[in-house]
Amino acid sequence: MTIFTQKTCDSCRKAVKWLRDNSIPFEEIPIREHPPTLPELSLALKSANGDIRKLFNTSGQDYRALKLKDSLPTMTGAEALALLAANGNLIKRPFLIKGDLTLTGFDPQKWSDSLPPAPCPLTSVLPLDKFPPLNHVPPAMPISDYANAFVCDLVAYEPGKPIEETARELGLDPASIIKVASNENPLGPSPLAKKAMAAAIDQAHIYPDGGGYKLRSAIAQKLGFDISSIVLGNGSNEIIELLCHTFLNRDAELIAAKHAFVVYKLMATLFGAKYVEVDDPDFIHDLHAMADAITENTRLVFVANPNNPTGTQVTQEAIDRLIDRLPPHVIAVFDEAYFEFLDTPPDVLKHVHAGKNVVVLRTCSKIHGLAALRIGYGIAPKPIADLLQKARQPFNTNAMAQAAALAALDDADHIEKTKAVNREGLAFYEAAFKERGMKYVPSFANFILVEVGEGDRVFRDMLKQGVIVRAMSGYKLPDWVRISIGTPRENQRALEVLDAVR
Repeated sequence: MTIFTQKTCDSCRKAVKWLRDNSIPFEEIPIREHPPTLPELSLALKSANGDIRKLFNTSGQDYRALKLKDSLPTMTGAEALALLAANGNLIKRPFLIKGDLTLTGFDPQKWSDSLPPAPCPLTSVLPLDKFPPLNHVPPAMPISDYANAFVCDLVAYEPGKPIEETARELGLDPASIIKVASNENPLGPSPLAKKAMAAAIDQAHIYPDGGGYKLRSAIAQKLGFDISSIVLGNGSNEIIELLCHTFLNRDAELIAAKHAFVVYKLMATLFGAKYVEVDDPDFIHDLHAMADAITENTRLVFVANPNNPTGTQVTQEAIDRLIDRLPPHVIAVFDEAYFEFLDTPPDVLKHVHAGKNVVVLRTCSKIHGLAALRIGYGIAPKPIADLLQKARQPFNTNAMAQAAALAALDDADHIEKTKAVNREGLAFYEAAFKERGMKYVPSFANFILVEVGEGDRVFRDMLKQGVIVRAMSGYKLPDWVRISIGTPRENQRALEVLDAVR
């Protein structure tokens, strides 16, 4: 049989000990509190192969108390679960069964979150009054037992390996190491931004402008928007998090492409939402398939354009069709971190101007060379931007970052020089990979994805020689590495080391 037990419940602990002492076979399903939630009931039924006769229900009675013995052998898992729920008084009104283990006609949120704790159900089915007393000090539990389960299940984001850490671990001179792993600007920060930071340092004792008025005004004027449509973030990643704070919950869904930026999945998981992954043939977002995946629970659809880590781009036509198909409860988020590297970029901002449910993300980390400052922004219709401002922490962008970004926006010379170096670097790698017969993905960003065989091994072997690239196993591409475009000297050395280790 299967029983539900709560770790800190004395009755549950006594019952488990009694069952073990009497050699009674059972399976234990740990729960956070009484009564069990829908997922916990589902798990129990699954472990019992859908046979209600193997389960105790949530009131502690065995299946015979249900008085449906004759029909039990033919009950489906969904019917069994529904019967358990009704008998346990977890819901108060009739409901329908719609497919296996799917119930309609009730509010799942009220089921799992709004019920007051109930007495231990085992007290009515086992002779607990005859059990010997137990030590009433609860057993020591790891702190993770008190954390949200979806946080415990997360795999933390792993950024590109820092130069200093590599030097320490391998005993290398930091000056001899090149990092082509994190899509940083090989020319460094915008010179105008450096001057602005130097001028701002004397005010470091003063809190920054919490509303970022000067920077938001400059962005709004540059893009043709009212300041109310601009939201600043601690990197554009924070805007992703603000969107998830605002629109995701345990009933919501987030849609993204199979090889999209991994942070989308991390954020969906962190907020307990369902992550819907859509295949991307030839590493290009299939926006038609993504639109087909939208349901009544979908809240966010993320499109990285160009995409990281593949470097691919979607067309204006595909973008327009996706937005035309958006239902009113769904927001399309276009992550344009690498937008400035495009010579003929698509126009997504026209849809924001039109008041559609569209948010565009931009960053100063890439072409402006301000990655260490963590400054980015979102452009959204005012109703969406107002909600994101409510979710934003006060003083989320520091004064140095605001000053640097303000100056960098107008540094056209630095932008053009960066684009020229990037074009040259992409052409260098594409020619080299073609010559070697290596498979690669043509890139519209400042990096290139190339198939090398054993990606993790190639990453480690190149690391030993002081060249940091990015392994792609975390993106389900174990045979690939991503190489950021560097200076001509860095590109040449990276290729030589790659040739030596593969």
